[in-house]
Amino acid sequence: METKKPLATVENVQITSKIKGNHLYPVFEGVYSKVTLGKEFTGKVAVKAIPCQDTRDSFANELSIFALKPHKHIVECLDLLQNVELGFGEFKNKKYNLIVLEYLSNKDLFEFVSKSRLGEPVARFYFEQILNGIEYLHDQGFVHRDLKLENILVDSEFNLKLTDFGYCVKHSDESGPILFQGTGSISTEDIMPPEYYEGSCYYGQDMEIFALGKLLMSMVLGITPFMKASKEDKLYSVILSGTWHLYWRKIDSWIMSNKLGSLSPAFKGLIEQMLDPSPKFRIKLQDIRKTSWFLDTKCPDLEEVKQVMMKIKEGN
Repeated sequence: METKKPLATVENVQITSKIKGNHLYPVFEGVYSKVTLGKEFTGKVAVKAIPCQDTRDSFANELSIFALKPHKHIVECLDLLQNVELGFGEFKNKKYNLIVLEYLSNKDLFEFVSKSRLGEPVARFYFEQILNGIEYLHDQGFVHRDLKLENILVDSEFNLKLTDFGYCVKHSDESGPILFQGTGSISTEDIMPPEYYEGSCYYGQDMEIFALGKLLMSMVLGITPFMKASKEDKLYSVILSGTWHLYWRKIDSWIMSNKLGSLSPAFKGLIEQMLDPSPKFRIKLQDIRKTSWFLDTKCPDLEEVKQVMMKIKEGN
């Protein structure tokens, strides 16, 4: 799995805004936005700052999700502040739209999976929570389009919540499913489906299933199953050629060399359906819960999952 790039930090800075007075905030820089951690009178909050000059409609996309009825597996938005002029460092005299979010102390799923694979039972427990959040978005007419470990937060009870809705848009209009193409199709390169690399276009729900498949593989294995879904990628090119047995041979060889438990046939079967190069044959979201892996995998309870996650967090 790729190493997460270290986040640049600016200590002891002050935001000039309407967040219940002036407070000191450590600031973290994201890829397309500025992410700030801070304190309110009620405790810590996370503040996502999006430049007012943003051309990706990130703020509007985020707002469309936070306008929906709250969901237990979607991060809670506490407040929205527009056209706030920041008064420190490189941000001074620049205007941002701020999204004030609940602060989740266990950070994101990447922090755990990058240290240890979760294995099939724990991944099965968490995958249901992720599905619950994604199904809710799809039912409301939206696709996330940026599903990755870094965009899944872990709360204090070790439950998961989806976050970062800057790429979240409607998946259909009055004519039917929307074909995303050109600049409108751009998201995180690593999770793009193969149809994107073939013609720079995709349908949102088909793309979402592919991203979920890669996410699930990463959770179970603790490594990324391939870098990107193009013929230039040595691992995914094996899948593109239709030789799944050769792909699994490479994965199983890695598992054996690291003295890990083997993958179940049911898991492999589900992954093949989710990562199918052809969106026509890719499994649909509503059918994932009907698969043998989802139905038959012995799922631990929350207390058992907590124990596993605490050990990973503590480095044991």
